[in-house]
Amino acid sequence: MGISVPQEYDSPSLIPAQHAAQQLDAESSFSDGAPPEKDSSGERRGNILGGIGRHLADGSLVNAALRVSVFRTLYHSVRHRGWCIVLRGTRLKLGRGSQIHIAPGSRLVLGTRHVAATPCSVHLRRNAQLSVHGAVEIVRGTRVLISDGAHLEIGPETYINYDSSVSCFDHIMIGSKCAISWNANILDANTHELIVEGLSRPWSKPVVIGDRVWIGTGATILPGVTIGDGSVVAAGSVVTSDVPSMALVAGNPARVVRENVLWRP
Repeated sequence: MGISVPQEYDSPSLIPAQHAAQQLDAESSFSDGAPPEKDSSGERRGNILGGIGRHLADGSLVNAALRVSVFRTLYHSVRHRGWCIVLRGTRLKLGRGSQIHIAPGSRLVLGTRHVAATPCSVHLRRNAQLSVHGAVEIVRGTRVLISDGAHLEIGPETYINYDSSVSCFDHIMIGSKCAISWNANILDANTHELIVEGLSRPWSKPVVIGDRVWIGTGATILPGVTIGDGSVVAAGSVVTSDVPSMALVAGNPARVVRENVLWRP
């Protein structure tokens, strides 16, 4: 997932938009199954329990199936009324009043791939919310903190790779089909008050990451940033301001170095 700034568009992973649009439009998406038509609690639980086995048989999860914590998966899937697949060793802590919202037909998978020594850690503090739309994967070694009253939203077919950190103190929204590489850092607040020339800076600002965004290894996304659809953040970049759609940014602070780009897995 590391991204270097190419001299020419000769990489299969980063290509000009005009040569890739048709291929990208033709890419297949995850098959999450049709959502249940009725939302009664009893029938919904039955659909959840019956559907977990089908999702574990999915090609993306077959290698992890033997590592699944069955009891915790059943408990959290029923509690949150959606498929919440928890692998062994994952630390999932829910504060009072916190909620995980899993949209119908969606699934949240925690602690996959076992490429990191440390477990996946997801901590929702008091009244925090995590909203999941579609298939979302948080890899082993990743740390997610959602502070009191904060809200983290993650779109379909998005994954967060190992040893990354998402610190949500207000509101972070991550779009669909995003690839967040290892050691990336996304935060929407400063944990200390910053005063410049006698004026206090805002403590937190929402972060919005659009659809099909690729965040390279070691990149940092700072509070108040909006990243447009289809953009690429190069490895090690520090994003301090908004990024336009379909742009490649690099550096500290990150600057636009290429425009009109698309990427593909």
